[in-house]
Amino acid sequence: MHPALAENIATAKVGTNMTFLLTEFGKPFTANGFGNKFKDWCRQADLPHGSAHGIRKATSTALAEAGATTHEIMAITGH
Repeated sequence: MHPALAENIATAKVGTNMTFLLTEFGKPFTANGFGNKFKDWCRQADLPHGSAHGIRKATSTALAEAGATTHEIMAITGH
């Protein structure tokens, strides 16, 4: 886990919103909103065909090729 994320989780107050990716308005993304924002980030990074789904699929493939079990892949990718 990235150290900054670990620190945020460790210092989060119990009972507060545990959303870590927020819109520019400080609100949690909707599923569609996150997908659209991710595409924007990909375009900014000169990856015009990038998408959240594509990254998830590539991650699943890489995990499978590295020997991860189906259940491990499901746990990591949120399936």
